[in-house]
Amino acid sequence: MKVKPKNKLQQQLQDLVVARLSAIPRNLQMAIGSSMYTIEELVKSVQDGDKVGKQITTMQIQYLKDLASGKIYKMFDDQQ
Repeated sequence: MKVKPKNKLQQQLQDLVVARLSAIPRNLQMAIGSSMYTIEELVKSVQDGDKVGKQITTMQIQYLKDLASGKIYKMFDDQQ
């Protein structure tokens, strides 16, 4: 059951995360916690707004923030 986001920004974030997930090859799976999920399951979770969907959304948004701020590049520079 899809849960309608509370506002326009939440809808845009949800759409962004779904688009990013849709770019991942369908034959890949992702581990979250101790469970494996297909890309289709993750898209459904984001659209439904369930616990896993919220985790994926949070992870994706944090990644994009780190990418935009340059923080992610600093993390890689520190590892070399």
